[in-house]
Amino acid sequence: MPRKDVYTWNSMVSAYVRSGRFREAVDCFSQFLLTSGLRPDFYTFPPVLKACGNLNAGKKIHCWLIKLGLEWDVFVAASLIHMYSRFGFISVARKLFDEMPFRDMGCWNAMISGFCQNGNAADALDVLIEMRSEGVKMDL
Repeated sequence: MPRKDVYTWNSMVSAYVRSGRFREAVDCFSQFLLTSGLRPDFYTFPPVLKACGNLNAGKKIHCWLIKLGLEWDVFVAASLIHMYSRFGFISVARKLFDEMPFRDMGCWNAMISGFCQNGNAADALDVLIEMRSEGVKMDL
């Protein structure tokens, strides 16, 4: 395609991730940033964060999110929580979670899941209790 828009780039990155081709997803994202002249949006980052193969790659993506002002989008923030949890940086995930101006059910689930993935059931239960105390209804 000679002319690609943000939707096209996002579709390509997502397709690579869905097919398990994580390296290609990150490479496609890099091409998007370097060659397109377009601004990534909040749809761009969740699949890219999922594709990150190491913490350094995830931190670079996080820096882009901050630069673009997309860090607190609930879908992006939940993806950041998942990414940091996946690499064992649950304290960073919790810090992000605590600083979020708004949390949806996906963010709560990401934090609970992150604690469980890291073998910390007690903290997962604490988040569940916190969620209930804030009046957030559990999903089924």
